[in-house]
Amino acid sequence: MDRLDQFQAALRDPHGPLQSIHAQPVLDYARKPVVVAGDNALVARLTRPDADDIALRIVASDGNGSAGADWAVRYGALRGLDRAPLGRALPGGINVIRQGVTLPGPAGSGTPGGPVPAVVMEWIEGPTLIQAVDRAARAGNTSVLQALATAVVDVVNALGAASFVHGDLTASNLIVRTDGRIACVDLDTASWPDSPLGPSGRGTAGYRHPTEFTDAASRDLFALLTLYTSLRILADDPDLRRSHGDPVSASDAVLLFSPWDLLDPGASSCFRDVDERVDAATLPFVDALRSACVSPIAHLERHLETIPRFRRPPTLSSRLLAGSGGWNLDTAVDRVRARFASPSAVVPTERSEVPPELDRTLARPSPVTAGADETWTTWAKAPSRPAAAAEEVTDDDRGRLLTALDRDNEPEIARLWTRLRNDPVSTIQAGRVEAALAAGYQRRLKDEASRGRDGAVVLLADEAALRQLPLGGECRALARAARERLAVRTALDLALIGNDRDQLAELAVSGKLMVLGDTDRSSLHRVLRAIEWPALKRAIDTDDDRLILEALDPEVFNDLSDLDDDVRDRIRLAERRIDWLAQVRAALRKRQVDDLSKHFTRPPHGGPERLSAPERRRIRQAIERRTALEELGTVIRGDDDAAIIAALNRVERVGARISDRFAWGVIQRVVERVSVIDDLIEAAEASPIDYGRLAQLLPVVRALGLANDPRLEGDLEIERLDAHVVRIAHVRRIRAALSRDNDVAIMVAAVPDPHDALDELTEEERDRVAQAILSRRRVDRKTVDARVAF
Repeated sequence: MDRLDQFQAALRDPHGPLQSIHAQPVLDYARKPVVVAGDNALVARLTRPDADDIALRIVASDGNGSAGADWAVRYGALRGLDRAPLGRALPGGINVIRQGVTLPGPAGSGTPGGPVPAVVMEWIEGPTLIQAVDRAARAGNTSVLQALATAVVDVVNALGAASFVHGDLTASNLIVRTDGRIACVDLDTASWPDSPLGPSGRGTAGYRHPTEFTDAASRDLFALLTLYTSLRILADDPDLRRSHGDPVSASDAVLLFSPWDLLDPGASSCFRDVDERVDAATLPFVDALRSACVSPIAHLERHLETIPRFRRPPTLSSRLLAGSGGWNLDTAVDRVRARFASPSAVVPTERSEVPPELDRTLARPSPVTAGADETWTTWAKAPSRPAAAAEEVTDDDRGRLLTALDRDNEPEIARLWTRLRNDPVSTIQAGRVEAALAAGYQRRLKDEASRGRDGAVVLLADEAALRQLPLGGECRALARAARERLAVRTALDLALIGNDRDQLAELAVSGKLMVLGDTDRSSLHRVLRAIEWPALKRAIDTDDDRLILEALDPEVFNDLSDLDDDVRDRIRLAERRIDWLAQVRAALRKRQVDDLSKHFTRPPHGGPERLSAPERRRIRQAIERRTALEELGTVIRGDDDAAIIAALNRVERVGARISDRFAWGVIQRVVERVSVIDDLIEAAEASPIDYGRLAQLLPVVRALGLANDPRLEGDLEIERLDAHVVRIAHVRRIRAALSRDNDVAIMVAAVPDPHDALDELTEEERDRVAQAILSRRRVDRKTVDARVAF
């Protein structure tokens, strides 16, 4: 029979405690009592004929006796809490029944079960916050989600105004009342200024800070930021709950952000989806939550300022900076009496929900002390008991002291010893009283050590030493270890605050940090950075990009925000240059000239100088050849032969190869044209003029259509050259006739002279031509006269 079955069987017992409080369990369809089972408690709903329903709560584990005792003390003190500042933020009618529920023993064991403490309180009608949010998100009711976000802020404001710390605010520990306001349940870790017990627990992942969650007040404030941001996001896009939220039935279910999302927002798919899908008005809350996750808990105050309607508690800054400090400790006897005050010392602040016959079993809270420290994480020192007239000691008192000693009832021993410490008969039991009180110190010291509260452990050890109470070897070892951890933690915190890399490295190398065990992630990173910093600094001094990146461990230096600006800039420059060099060399191997040109358009500072001389030469040649080919491809689309030849010369100079056949065809035609014109010009400008070559080239020029070439202008015009060639040919014929000294030949060659060839002859040659012409004309005249006479 497990704990739940035992509890249900006790509820069905007609002679059980329910008869005395005039209540009956609410039954389900199987005729079993309705019991809500949580991780730490079992809660049954009880109905009363003439009053509202109430809840009966017991611890969930039968092996949790010490937790049950603290549980009863905490809830018993809540009965006397001033609820006026809290309003309806907490359940009403809280009472503790110390021997209230007797559970049956395991089936078949034959041994009866023992009594367990039980808490009776108001049954709050309404769904949990996660149930209400899930229902509204599925229906797409954004107005309800916005109203729930406001209600969460209001309930945390009420808690802060009363300096009340819940310690484990989650969507499952908040219940939405029928009027829309929210109440806090599961007060196992709660604390307030005059609480007999300090804050406990470590909170719930998904609602607490991912790395710093030892302080209960900070857990409540971070939970507010998480809940409010999640509700505002869901009000913008309720479908996000289906993608990222936990089901309602899950243990410690989250509304939206999982513990892993809060641990590393940069890698969170939930944060990425939220950034894309929420409105601009909600993004400041998302950014505040993202920044709070990666910032120290001491910076939480500035992130809370983004929440509308949030009222800053009076001691917010001191709470956030207080860390996980403990509460003030009183003397051995008076502190125990403050936890278990006698019933006559307290006047209840509200009507008891249990009959008078059971009221004697209820735990009573300690009286509220005047002038107590109101900070959330510092607990008021119990007032010294005023001196009173000596009370008469009776044998019954001595007998009760012996009974308390036999039962090891520390609260009763403390109460009685206050009266009996000066009684000569009772002083015989001083040794046993001292041993019982010392055992109480040892038990509390071990409990605080198990919770990781080193400050409280040291304070308890110091108080025990002041009161000359002996502690066992285990407790002394725990106290020594706590002192050592506090000293190392103090040195570590000072080094972290001052960013003293040398001190951080010394702590790490000395091995002192081992005593802290698993420290928070940000502190560990900073310690590792301090160890790695000298190697990184030497690499930066060498100005070697490769050594810098080898010394930069990405797991250690994942965030460069705490480095100097010059160091950050140098690291980023090294990263850019190494990446740029890799891309350039890859493009060079693959002969990707386009990529090379793109990389050299805006290279990082000093990047080209990191290449070797052969690499720079090859890259320059490749880019020049590509540029020359591109220019040639551009100019061959026009008719400017000179530009084409100039581009072709550039291609030839840089050693580029033309692989385009079309380009080759155009180039060959251009070269042919240019060569013919160059030969023509060369022949025309030769001294003497090469008329034979001119006579050969002129028909070719006309055939190629180059008669109108811009270079053939002036004396080089085709018509002039052609006329000149013909005239010179005529001159040559005349001179050939002159060389034969034949008047007929001279006359035939010189007449007619359409090209003014005679102008090219010398004076003697012209005279000889004229003589031949006159001589020939006289002969012809004589011939004519003879023919006429005949």
